[in-house]
Amino acid sequence: MAGIASTPQLTSSSSYNYYAPVALADGTTVSEEKNQQILLGQLSREERDETLRLAKAIRFSKTSVINSCRTWTRDLLKAMVERSLITVELFDKIDTKVPLKKRVTEV
Repeated sequence: MAGIASTPQLTSSSSYNYYAPVALADGTTVSEEKNQQILLGQLSREERDETLRLAKAIRFSKTSVINSCRTWTRDLLKAMVERSLITVELFDKIDTKVPLKKRVTEV
């Protein structure tokens, strides 16, 4: 039996948007059909709130031609590893699948 989960969508604007879960008959959400999703695990409310605080603190410039949303995502996931919110093994798996870009100094 598929359950319904609250899914904050973290955006690259150093903020987040919340989309209420919409379930289809087969249990696949609309979001899963249109976007690549990688399960980070089950987070407590405190862990979720910490993740959202980290997301807001990560630098992102919409006008950068060097650092992209993949850079922002990498920085967020590294911060999550440092706070034991996710494992380094999960980070490595995501980095391989996406792949994530390392931050480069802006000129």
